[in-house]
Amino acid sequence: MALLKLMLGQYNFLLLDEPTNHLDTFSREELENTLLNYSGTMLIVSHDRYFINKLATSIIELSPAGINKFSGNYDDYSENKFHPEKQAELSKPKKLMIIS
Repeated sequence: MALLKLMLGQYNFLLLDEPTNHLDTFSREELENTLLNYSGTMLIVSHDRYFINKLATSIIELSPAGINKFSGNYDDYSENKFHPEKQAELSKPKKLMIIS
């Protein structure tokens, strides 16, 4: 009953845990295109760097020292992790959060 209530609630938030793990190439591309057209908020947990790079507008890194938020995609995250002064240069909209 609870699952049915969630399905009928018309929420605009997706929580995806490793969504590309068992997909073939065609299915993965279809998922990417569908998610690119999704207007709601997505929280995606993934180790798939290509997938994150294509969809992310911000990344949240969880570490023993705490939580760090980076604006941009995976390439931006990689660069800014080692050059934090460049983080202020990014001005992309923030609607997608990825935990890597």
